[in-house]
Amino acid sequence: MGDNAVSLRIDPDRLCLWGFSGGGPLLSFVLRDPPAFVRCLVAYYAVLDLRHLGERSELDRETARAFSPAAHLGRNCPWDLPIFVARTGLDRPAINEAIDGFVRQSLAANACLELANHPRGRHAFDILDDDDRTREIIAGTVQFVRTHLARPGLR
Repeated sequence: MGDNAVSLRIDPDRLCLWGFSGGGPLLSFVLRDPPAFVRCLVAYYAVLDLRHLGERSELDRETARAFSPAAHLGRNCPWDLPIFVARTGLDRPAINEAIDGFVRQSLAANACLELANHPRGRHAFDILDDDDRTREIIAGTVQFVRTHLARPGLR
């Protein structure tokens, strides 16, 4: 990690991972085996739990669990890892089910979670919905990332 940090002008010890839509499952590894350089996570209208798909998916249970961020909000999850989730009210029901389940499990695990809901937002609201709520969520996300990347490492 860090081979390209100088050319990209980033600090390889202070990264935020930001997942969108179907990229949500790729955030699983951070909750399963948290690297110290990841200071926060952001998920926009992301699939954060594949386990509820059941027969609607070709995934077996083990794979669905491995790639479900919600499944890793237990004992290995770093309590101090800040997570920002943006959800849209007009998204596909299966995506909102996954997000809602993740939020419930985050709260039950006492995770450091911030939730922004865009009641009239669509999937990809940050691109498709140019309105006040979209701008609020994007500004809040940028501030969240800035705040948590500036903090010293906690783990």
